[in-house]
Amino acid sequence: MLNTYNDKYLLYPVLYFYGFGNGVLFKALLQNKNHQHIVVFEKDIEIIWIMFHILDFSNELQSARLMILENDKLQTQDYNELCSFKPFFQFSRIYFLELMSHYYERFHEDVLELNKKLVQYFKDSIISHGNDS
Repeated sequence: MLNTYNDKYLLYPVLYFYGFGNGVLFKALLQNKNHQHIVVFEKDIEIIWIMFHILDFSNELQSARLMILENDKLQTQDYNELCSFKPFFQFSRIYFLELMSHYYERFHEDVLELNKKLVQYFKDSIISHGNDS
């Protein structure tokens, strides 16, 4: 699985995932210095709590290279900030919400709704910034 992400997203500065899974993939992806931020949307916060007792992500969280967002708790302001600030806004053209694993396919309605919101907020942010130099 890591090879797939390295082939597709080796130089991407920002990656977006739905679901945290066991976290091992994120630990491996964060070894790549090109990945400035990995944004993970998780519905079940207990999964993260359990995995934090197994893997240490304190450095990644402290430096904000790993950002974990509980998608049920996100407000309009959260979406605005995520989609309008650097480097997220700068690389909005390459935005893609990736599923962490097949397990998260059962949440397809949530994934589609989250993706729809993110795309809309990126569009709104692009329009508000305009195309002036």
